[in-house]
Amino acid sequence: MLPVISENRYYDGEIIFEDGNFGDWVFQILKGKVEIFKVIQGHEVIVDVLQDNELLGEMGFIDKFPRSASARAVGETCLGLIDKDYLDREFNKIPSEFRKLLVTLVKRLRKTTNTIEKFIKSGEARQKTTPVVELLTDEQFEQAVNLNVAGGEFFIPSQRPLDLGSKLIVKFKPTGAPDILMAEAMVLWARIKDDDNPHLPPGMGIKINKLMRAEDKKVVSYPIKLTIRGD
Repeated sequence: MLPVISENRYYDGEIIFEDGNFGDWVFQILKGKVEIFKVIQGHEVIVDVLQDNELLGEMGFIDKFPRSASARAVGETCLGLIDKDYLDREFNKIPSEFRKLLVTLVKRLRKTTNTIEKFIKSGEARQKTTPVVELLTDEQFEQAVNLNVAGGEFFIPSQRPLDLGSKLIVKFKPTGAPDILMAEAMVLWARIKDDDNPHLPPGMGIKINKLMRAEDKKVVSYPIKLTIRGD
């Protein structure tokens, strides 16, 4: 057991320290649990849940950088504040090469955490941007209609098909139609490249859910293999 100079009690949901704050105190959980979490784009991401005898705050002690995440009590929790003078003495007893190694490991962990955070943010940014598919020539439209396997769908050839359930906007011009139409659509199925079945092109099957402009409802008067739902 590390030397504890004081015990601090926290109620359920109480914040112990916050992401971005400076602090080099190290705590040991004497009773209860602690959630380590980050708030990314307004959403909480639980990084870890610590339990009895585990430590928290050690990264700030080692590299003296701000906290990389927030800590919150789960249920009634008791934390022991570790004697910082003791930690400093013991840390300084470690050969300088090993101290550098520890600092390097902590910095690499911070970098990994930051990379994951950026990845999550970029993924959410992509989700907020609705993809647009254009089928504006007779050849593009006929291929999209005739290559489907279920009927009443578009087949969109793509080396990187969207996930099932993804929403997108389709701009298309049915053969013989005078105008370009716009519709909201959803991915029903996706197929990646399969070397064992080269006759099956990669892509995705999409269903037109709703025409975006009132005047586009005239599409139903054209002899095309589409089912427009919601109109």
